[in-house]
Amino acid sequence: MKTTFIFTSQLAAAAGCDKICFESEAGETLLKITRALAKNYKAKVNDILFSDDKFSPTIMVVVNGNQVLDKNDVLLNEDSEVMFITPMAGG
Repeated sequence: MKTTFIFTSQLAAAAGCDKICFESEAGETLLKITRALAKNYKAKVNDILFSDDKFSPTIMVVVNGNQVLDKNDVLLNEDSEVMFITPMAGG
């Protein structure tokens, strides 16, 4: 199953890219797929995305254009697009 991930701000900087397509088994949760994806990057990506065994509460997750509130239990479909929006600083 192919999933497109879009990274914003400090997550894009940590990953060194703002978009990636990732192949995984069908029927997997967003959390499991993202954990597998994060293993391809430096620890900073993992530190931004996760807190303990779940997504960080500061990460906003948008799947196929819709914000996901219970991001730890989302099942993805083929060709899903997932955007991670990280907190912004400044004012």
